[in-house]
Order: sequence, then structure tokens, then C-alpha cells
Amino acid sequence: MDESGISETSDNSMSDFETSEVNASAHAAPPRIKIKREINSPTSYTRVGGFFPKVGISCPLRKLQRRLEQIHSDVSETKQMMTSLHEIVTSQQQMAPEVFMRFSPADTDAGLMKLVKKFKNPGILASHIERQTLSKTITEFMGWFMTDDLVVQYSWTGRSSGGGKSNKIFKDHPLVNILLDVLSQTVLYKYSARPIVAIVIKSFF
Repeated sequence: MDESGISETSDNSMSDFETSEVNASAHAAPPRIKIKREINSPTSYTRVGGFFPKVGISCPLRKLQRRLEQIHSDVSETKQMMTSLHEIVTSQQQMAPEVFMRFSPADTDAGLMKLVKKFKNPGILASHIERQTLSKTITEFMGWFMTDDLVVQYSWTGRSSGGGKSNKIFKDHPLVNILLDVLSQTVLYKYSARPIVAIVIKSFF
């Protein structure tokens, strides 16, 4: 074999090797690509407005956040209500208490009618005149409006107990209605019927 034959054979062998190498490379498996997962950690978040931001937070933390926001809202509303209540109580405490001055009892019919027309506070008077018995309560009431000298001029029906000169009739006097109004504001005698009150007043004159 001459040199040209050897050279041609070598060249053919090299071509066959290169071709097989290329074919092997073409059928080789592609390289594996590694994917790096990034896990967000809520501990790396900063607090925004007193709470964690919503981005990247797991469901339990989101529920907790919503709950905290609701609690914060409820606390704010409660503080507003307490502030309003405090203002109302303060304003009521600063109001001047109602003063019920004891007036002088009348010694004439004209003076008694003036007291009757001016009287407007049965509830307040009731707290001053109420006693342990109905008789003492009515006696205390009469003492606010009439002097002893004026009382002796009246009787329940106008008849004198001694058969002498007739007295003035008290059962139709406007003061009787005031007495009933005052008794209705008491604790013990608010349900006293007029006939029972009349019996007690008769014993007073």
C-alpha cells in the first residue's frame, strides 16, 4: 500500500469518528436546569401603620391582621363613646342644682291663692313633706301653705264642729288638688285614694 492509500484511509477514519461524535452529542440528554425557590419570610417585613403589609403573608397571618384591625376599630369607637359619656356627665355635674326654697305660709285667703298659683314643683315638695304616716305627711304639707290662724277658719265641709258660725269650705279649695299631686309623688302614699285623703284631712281641721 502506498502512502496515498494510507492517507486516504486515515482521512476516512477521522471523518467517521467526527461524524459519530457529532451524532452522539446530538442524542445526549440536555443539561438539567436548577430552579432556586425563594421563600418569603414574614419576619423580614417591617411594620407599616402598626400592622404587617398584606403582600407575601400567609393566610393565618392575614386573618390575624384583619382581626387586629377590627379590634383597633372597636377600641377607637369605644374611646369615642367614653369621651362623649364623660362630657355628658361633666356637663350635668356642672349644672346648678335645683333649689327649692321654703316659702312662708299664707295667713290670708288672698295670700294662699298666690301660693297656689305660683306652685309648680310637687315632686320636690313631696321629698320634703313625706313622713311615716299619712296624717303627719298632710300636717306637714298644710304647714307649708297655711298658718294656724288661717287653718282654723276652714273645715272640710264648712260646718263648725261646735255648731257655731260656719267655716270656709276646704274640700273644694284648689289646694286640695295640689295636695293630691304632691302625695302622688311620694313613695308611701302615691296610690292613696281621694276618699282616704279626705278622711285624714277632716281630722286635721
